[in-house]
Amino acid sequence: MVFGGTGIDICKSAILWRRFLILCGGTRSFDGVLRPFIGVIDLREASIVWFIVVTGIVGEAHDVDIVDDNIVFCGDNIVGCLNFDGKLLWSYRVPYTLFKVLKSDSGIYATGGGAFLLNFDVDGSILFEGKVNAYLRLLPYMYSPIHFYDLIYGGDEIIAVGVGRNIISRYSGYDSIILGFGLDFKTTWCKVFGSSSEDKVFSATYDGRKLYLAGCTMAGGFGGLDILVIGYDLEREYYWCKVVGGPKFDCAFSINLYDGILHVVGSTASFNGVDNFFILNLNLDGSLREFNIIGGSGHEYMAPGCKSRVINGQLILCGSTSTWTFNHRNAIILSTPIGFKGEFPWKSPTEWENVTVKTVKPMIKDIKIKCFNVRASISKTSFSTKHEFKTVYWIPRIYCSFKPTVYVTRI
Repeated sequence: MVFGGTGIDICKSAILWRRFLILCGGTRSFDGVLRPFIGVIDLREASIVWFIVVTGIVGEAHDVDIVDDNIVFCGDNIVGCLNFDGKLLWSYRVPYTLFKVLKSDSGIYATGGGAFLLNFDVDGSILFEGKVNAYLRLLPYMYSPIHFYDLIYGGDEIIAVGVGRNIISRYSGYDSIILGFGLDFKTTWCKVFGSSSEDKVFSATYDGRKLYLAGCTMAGGFGGLDILVIGYDLEREYYWCKVVGGPKFDCAFSINLYDGILHVVGSTASFNGVDNFFILNLNLDGSLREFNIIGGSGHEYMAPGCKSRVINGQLILCGSTSTWTFNHRNAIILSTPIGFKGEFPWKSPTEWENVTVKTVKPMIKDIKIKCFNVRASISKTSFSTKHEFKTVYWIPRIYCSFKPTVYVTRI
């Protein structure tokens, strides 16, 4: 499904709830300025229920979730809640970009740039607001600027995943950071993975003992950035690292664990001459199962903060496309059954028949990157302020969904 207008649009997150698709992202099609949007689509009727644009913010909405039949969202300098009629119940102006919102038994958590952490109730009352300080390994009196992109709820603790600058080496660029903290916001552990080059993780999934991370690295040597997948056993302190890719840009932005298989999603420019989505399936030991690229004659890409989810056996991924557009680049959502061998479920007009879906064999290898314990702490802050943002209803154009034939080869 492609939707948007005459500007540049991107979808960052989407979830299925009952018969509805709830989604969010950013659009320049409304007034020429990048604005956050949140929308609801009725899949049974194949129609828009409503779309809301937040006009008081320049930026994007990065994540959305359903809590007590309300829609909680976060984005660039904003966190808020809408009812299912599209009415804004409450909103806060926050000092940083928030990439992830997570519901749990102890309230709702959000995190993002500036190592910012927020814990709040669905009624809008803030339970805790803080900032993580992770100290440089070589200069333990200084701390690194950190951006968290994902949160995992582990029952008695929360795990935050992201990137920090120069934590392992003063000149290594970005390292991957994993922080575990209790529900009382006391840090329990902090790990940093990195090499002598760029190493970033944007997403994580957790099975209760093992943590699986996805991102990109320049340590693979295939050419430019390559896909990085890390499997980390928290109990045994054991980890493995795989690099997958080709001669050009390849980066993973989301990872899901379903039915004993890792489903890694991102963007690649190595195999079709243009940017395309990829779906990489790995076994839990990191061995390759299949690698499929999906796209057209234009560019299909994801960005940091773009998410995929597995819901009811469907893998849903979000991004942007310039192949099927109304003018420039528009938001796109793909949905496919897990383990598909045939076709996408949504119906196709003839305009979508030029979609390219093919299986390729990428380069893959094990690499050794360093892992260190790092001292970290959480300090309490009070930067967020309640703010009644202005929202406007918007009716984007929607391009029909497509139904290409998909060939999957097991490797």
